[in-house]
Amino acid sequence: MKALSFGFALLLFAAVFVSAQGPSFASITSPGTEDTVSGTVNVQGSALYNGEDPLTSFLFDVFVCPSGERDNFDGCTRLGGGTEQIEESTLATWDTNAFESGNFFDVVLQVNSTFETIEGPGEAVETASSVFILVDNEAPTIESAELDHSFLDLEDYGADGAYFYDPKCTYINIETFDEESGINSVTLNLSTVLNAMFARISDVESFNEEQWQSYLANYEIREFYGGDRDPQYSFWYCPLTDISGLLDYEVISYDDMGFFLSQKIALGEFELPVTVADREGNQAETSLTVTITDLTVPLEQGWTLRSSPIALEQDQVFMAESVDAVLSFDSASQAWQLVTDGSMEPLEGYYFHSTARNQLGLVIDRGVTSPPSKPLAEGWSLVGPTLELSDYWEYPEEYYCEEEYSPGNCRLSYIYVQGNTCIGQTFNPVVYDASGNRALELVVSPQQYLSYSTDWGSWYFSQNGFSWIPNIEESGASPDNSCEQSVYNFGGYWTFLQNDDTLPGQTTTPLFVGQDD
Repeated sequence: MKALSFGFALLLFAAVFVSAQGPSFASITSPGTEDTVSGTVNVQGSALYNGEDPLTSFLFDVFVCPSGERDNFDGCTRLGGGTEQIEESTLATWDTNAFESGNFFDVVLQVNSTFETIEGPGEAVETASSVFILVDNEAPTIESAELDHSFLDLEDYGADGAYFYDPKCTYINIETFDEESGINSVTLNLSTVLNAMFARISDVESFNEEQWQSYLANYEIREFYGGDRDPQYSFWYCPLTDISGLLDYEVISYDDMGFFLSQKIALGEFELPVTVADREGNQAETSLTVTITDLTVPLEQGWTLRSSPIALEQDQVFMAESVDAVLSFDSASQAWQLVTDGSMEPLEGYYFHSTARNQLGLVIDRGVTSPPSKPLAEGWSLVGPTLELSDYWEYPEEYYCEEEYSPGNCRLSYIYVQGNTCIGQTFNPVVYDASGNRALELVVSPQQYLSYSTDWGSWYFSQNGFSWIPNIEESGASPDNSCEQSVYNFGGYWTFLQNDDTLPGQTTTPLFVGQDD
């Protein structure tokens, strides 16, 4: 019997090993040294016989072994092999999902060759090559996904006694990490928000479908890639610049923007998907809620008296978590009522209790509504004015929205009171009831004042405290002190009537939005 001799070469923690001695050749070229892998991986390399003597048999096997535990291949898993020579191609396929994520492994290629020599049957030769790799099938961890503040809006408000320069932009902060392979990208998919906000944009006469698709391709994805941002990723987000982008891309015309803002845009709460991918393609997903409104109306800590001068979408108001109680007053029963359904109707006064300074988010109804009216029973009622409003849009100044954010300068449109704020403008209609009898006896204005600013917005509201008694010189005449006091939208006032009556409002929807020249 011929003596057998074995040639064996083994390299730990190397991406490629080439046997320089013996007729067998083994090389793994992928995955490489200290690579991180996930999912299904093709093991690439070569398994060859390079001897000059005639080959009589050839066999190669590919194993994966826990790092440092490959002696005699005990505890290893065979991934595949074959009897045909392979040159720089796929040696085996490795489903890493069957292995514990976060661990290190050696991938080993073993080649066995026998050959015929002049002296007779040849000797077996085996060569092995390995790489040192980490398996990562775990999705990244998303610690948090938050906005810097609760509401974003589009418009400023200004009138006697008040101005609201509201937050128009925010940072969206994503905190995420991946211990195995690191973060590759963090993506915000704004398409859900844009398609919901602009669901009726095709109703606009100047709508251009081709430009709309170009717009979406540019605006719907916001993406950051890994690196020194890990683990904190911050996105600057201004919905109003997404809206003005419709003009930049000529999706609609300048002439139609007012109509779109007045009747077709949809505002409210939107889900914003967030996707985090690591360098191996593993993904984690979450979402956050973005609330986009027309206006935000300020609240002071504690109790604040507020109202809406115009009909809201579905008669709903958006409230921050700091608001823990809302009260209205029922004139028919002369009793307080706890409001739990988030409703807010024009001509109604509400007391909001907040544990911190915050704002209410208001979305104006885009449908057709008639002027409101409110029955006032004998006794006390709590009401809010509905002084007539005007609204104008303007192209937002990019510098103040994107480069140097400035509340009061970054806005899409501006709402103000049209006409006077004389108390008689609101309350003269209920001085006499329908039968000509005296109804309104007294208006009481609770004093209110707040003025505060943040990095995101600035709010001011001042309502003088007073008591107003209509001064009637002769029966049936209008009060001659109708302009003795002023009343303000978003405030609230107590009225005392000796007979039932109905208070009419002065606003309707849709609110016309003109273009500021």
